[in-house]
Amino acid sequence: MSESSSAGESGRRARRWLGRLGMAVLGPLVVLGGLEVGMRVIGVAQPGGFLLPVVQGDRSVWIPNPHFTDRFFGPERARRADEVPVPRPKAEGTFRIFVLGESAAFGDPVPDFGLARMLRALLELRYPDARFEVVNAAITGINSHAVLPIAESCADADGDFWVVYMGNNEVVGPFGAGTVFGPQAPPLPLIRASLAVKATRLGQGLDAWVRRLQPLPADKGEWGGMLMFVENRVPARDPRMPSVYSHFEHNLGDMLDVARRRGIPVVLSTVAVNLQECAPFASAYRDGLSEAQQSQWQDFFERGAEAMGESAPSEALAFLRQAAGVDGSVAELHYQIGHTLLALGQPEQAYEAFAQARDLDTLRFRCDSRLNQITRRLAASRTGDGVAFVDAERVFADLNRRGASDGDLFYDHVHLTFLGTYQLAAQVAQEVSTRLPAAVRGAGAAEWATMGACAERLAWTAHGESEAIGQMTARYQDAPFTFQSDHEFRLRGFHARLKELSGQQALAGPRHAADACRNALKRVPDDVVLLRRLAKILHALKDLEEAEAAARQVVEALPHSKAAWMRLGRILTDRGNPEEALHALDRARSLNPGDDLVSFFQAAAWVRADRMEEAEAALERAIDANPRLGSAYLALAGLQAASGRTEEADANVRLALANPVMVPEDLAMLAVACQQRAWYPEALTNLVMAIKLDPANPAYLLQAGNILDAMGSAEQARQYYQQAVAVAPRMGEAHFSLGLSYGRAGDAEGAHRHFQEAVKRLPDLPEAHLNLAFAQANTGRKEEAIRSLHEVLRVQPEHPRALEWLRALETAP
Repeated sequence: MSESSSAGESGRRARRWLGRLGMAVLGPLVVLGGLEVGMRVIGVAQPGGFLLPVVQGDRSVWIPNPHFTDRFFGPERARRADEVPVPRPKAEGTFRIFVLGESAAFGDPVPDFGLARMLRALLELRYPDARFEVVNAAITGINSHAVLPIAESCADADGDFWVVYMGNNEVVGPFGAGTVFGPQAPPLPLIRASLAVKATRLGQGLDAWVRRLQPLPADKGEWGGMLMFVENRVPARDPRMPSVYSHFEHNLGDMLDVARRRGIPVVLSTVAVNLQECAPFASAYRDGLSEAQQSQWQDFFERGAEAMGESAPSEALAFLRQAAGVDGSVAELHYQIGHTLLALGQPEQAYEAFAQARDLDTLRFRCDSRLNQITRRLAASRTGDGVAFVDAERVFADLNRRGASDGDLFYDHVHLTFLGTYQLAAQVAQEVSTRLPAAVRGAGAAEWATMGACAERLAWTAHGESEAIGQMTARYQDAPFTFQSDHEFRLRGFHARLKELSGQQALAGPRHAADACRNALKRVPDDVVLLRRLAKILHALKDLEEAEAAARQVVEALPHSKAAWMRLGRILTDRGNPEEALHALDRARSLNPGDDLVSFFQAAAWVRADRMEEAEAALERAIDANPRLGSAYLALAGLQAASGRTEEADANVRLALANPVMVPEDLAMLAVACQQRAWYPEALTNLVMAIKLDPANPAYLLQAGNILDAMGSAEQARQYYQQAVAVAPRMGEAHFSLGLSYGRAGDAEGAHRHFQEAVKRLPDLPEAHLNLAFAQANTGRKEEAIRSLHEVLRVQPEHPRALEWLRALETAP
């Protein structure tokens, strides 16, 4: 064979092997690609991006993908962004701003008054001739691993500015060193490959298959807030922390690269956290500290605490510094040193101690010093790329120096009060303002709007503050807040503030809040967040006709919103229109098929339709979806009791007691169920908790008094009745119960005074007039007693006791 023939044969063999290799590689890729395309066509699994283009009626919009966080948390614990749609394309002359971050950026606990809303208010009020869309693209529980793909999705949505405020969840969020959502601090390439696969339909199918084989335990199958992380403590010296910092820097840097390539200016901020009024969640000794050293440390620490309790801060500081000499890695030690330094008039040194306490906290729910340093460094290196910088950490430290306490600025460890939100938004607005066109800036007002003007624009009232503090009070019942050394102090502060707000009768009430929404809507009638809030408040007020009208406007604007359809369904149920209610709730279910609350509210609609079997089935679905939904057990118990199944009903009330929902109304209903069964200690426990969450509710105070009366605790009962009368002076039932209490105690004058008020408020209640007559007779007011008895007979002509007493009085000398 010639050399040329040999070479030709070799070439043919090589081509055959390359062809086989190509088929071996490309064949599976073609098959996988075909499967992916097929799954997309038939609608299997979900799209992975953050913003989804959809058509709603005659308009095209982007909506937040409700399944975006599935790949980070799993569908059972998924979190959602705000549901307000983004017009596509952007209207001419509109400035669109995306706010990116976690729960603090989202606006928790009441996003209606969060950073995005406050920023919009400030810009609109200063530049009334311009149009601003501020999109809340932040989500609770995420971190930079999720914010980066959100930013990449927002890059396609005509944004004029990005605002980035993140860093609190880097350790506890997905792929952090203390996360509960999968692997902890794996290599960044592995994280990104995993997320890329889960963004595909095939990846989601594989992930769903794995979850079916390894389902989450029942107590971990839902979002559990900060309580989920209490076992995952991460000291500052943990070897995984360098990976956390590196991942944050890479993710933030890549985010800024995306913005630079798209020409989007970024306002990047450090993260402010509560230092002075947030004790560490957990502390740890350094490795290798002997038992003898631990005992010595504890002795110094306790002696320091005793000295501080005796108002001797200098002595306290000396003991605490001795403890630091034994082991200076304990977070709580530095927190206490900070307070002694404050007491000694050394705020700068105190601030450093508080910051060190934050950095050493082993339950790392707060952005630490190093994360903020990374943000500062990246901002400084990107000024030529259109990155503006807000140093929120230093701004808030300066506010402290000028007299604003962290308790004024934060509800808890990181979540901002209305004042705190205003201060942060004002800094961001200033940076946005400098990048607006000169014509817009020239036509604006000379000064930024006051906080009061922003409150009017957003319909913020004392009622809104009560809502926020009520939510925080509920959270503070659980770990890790219960771990904090200042836990009781913080709770007392919440309760005191709630009572103070409740004293502002006109301003704290829901009617004032509804009026505030109506007034704000006159200025911006298309503000769906205000409409959504108005529907909620009117529903609570039982102004159902107007509530329905507002709710229908909301579902028209947000047809993709499960929450909007659920609110409409609940209102229609309360209006006695169960068929339409069920239609609305079916729409809600179609948007989230496994939602426990949709099933729970469907049950109420079935009850209203007098179809109890369907109601029970809906409650069973709700319990299957969420075995910790105590309200579903309680509702099921009510249906069972009504049909004579007492043992089943009692068992479900017990399950409700084991799984309480920390909402005042739910706790009060649970108390009623226990009271009906004469389970008085359980009834009182739940009602006391309801009162802690809503201390100005006179119905709860009255009910607590009734339970204590039934338990034979007359003096305690009278105290609750007195509180009810103080909160609601026109509440006849409270005066009646207080009159009975005084009468049993032998205080006839006290009884007479409150029965007089009771008959004014309850003129058609025979027992009120009858007991007033007894009190009048016992205080020598015979003629008045006779008139009161005639009032009893006016209402109930054959009342036997009134007739008997009347004859006795009329014949008495």
